[in-house]
Amino acid sequence: APTADRGRLWLARVRERERRWPQAAEQYAAVRPTSEGATEALDGLARAHDAALAQLRASGKPTEQAAKNAIAQIERLAGMKEGSATPATDAQRRALLSGARILLEYTTGGAAQAERLVSAALASATDAPADWKLSAEGVLLCAIAAQGRVEDAATRIAPLASADPRAIVSIIDTLDRQAATAPPELKANLAKVELRLMDLAQRKSSKTTIPAEIPAPEVKAASAPVALDAETTRRLSLLRGSAIIAAGQGAEGVAELKRLAAENPRDGQAQEALARALFDTNDSTALAAWQGIETKSRAGGERWLRAKYYQTLIVERRGDKSRAAQMVKMLQLRYPTLGGGEQQEKFQQLLKRCQ
Repeated sequence: APTADRGRLWLARVRERERRWPQAAEQYAAVRPTSEGATEALDGLARAHDAALAQLRASGKPTEQAAKNAIAQIERLAGMKEGSATPATDAQRRALLSGARILLEYTTGGAAQAERLVSAALASATDAPADWKLSAEGVLLCAIAAQGRVEDAATRIAPLASADPRAIVSIIDTLDRQAATAPPELKANLAKVELRLMDLAQRKSSKTTIPAEIPAPEVKAASAPVALDAETTRRLSLLRGSAIIAAGQGAEGVAELKRLAAENPRDGQAQEALARALFDTNDSTALAAWQGIETKSRAGGERWLRAKYYQTLIVERRGDKSRAAQMVKMLQLRYPTLGGGEQQEKFQQLLKRCQ
């Protein structure tokens, strides 16, 4: 059996190098929890599943069941069957944290389970490194907020006071991804938490700048003020405008995004953020905004296709379903895959509604 475990680890490493993530996960999962290589296998299993799920999502395929299967394998290898045991090692705690992240990123109803996993990991982490605890606190905040418990989530912001502001931005990104597919009430609640985190991140950032190429860590204890780079600051400003709208202050959010778009006329992200806001608030200028983005974008590119998609949505929303269906069909003649992946799926769902 030890020889078989070593063979599985070797093959899993090979599959990872080949970027064959499901096959790598399969080999890591087959390692015995009691083997000497269990810790390496556990870390590798979480890594491979995360990459495989990201690949599924990028291709427009559902991730719910695959994520649940990943959690089951991670818990089994960690010796934490159905969360019944208390994590006793760093590897087990890392596994639970990875599992919680997977639930938040790739399932629609896994926030409560994610909260249980990360809470169990934190409960036994009295001697864990400070940066790990901060990372876990960030995941716990996301899990609580995703359940709509805004006040409970707000109480988890205080432990992040010593975190690197770039790490706080990564938590904001997670909340923003959750909000993108959330129902209106939950989206508003997530936006309120995002805004509080944005205030914290910006207060902690110094006035100096750092190179944009420095990667943001998950969460890191900051011994001195660390600045947000110019690109992150710009992106945070765009997220703030969208969050203000989601929190129920549409006019204020649109005004903020209009200001940013006017200050950055060549910034495609700023123009697109404004166009989305105009669409979300049912503004009469939304169609013109998306037509402008189409004109300035490369034909067939991702942003160009999104502009086409939103224009078609607006036509559908105005009640002209036959014209909306015709727009999709004409676009499909020129670009048969409609951008592929998630974008193709959105076009196909729109066409199905309008036919």
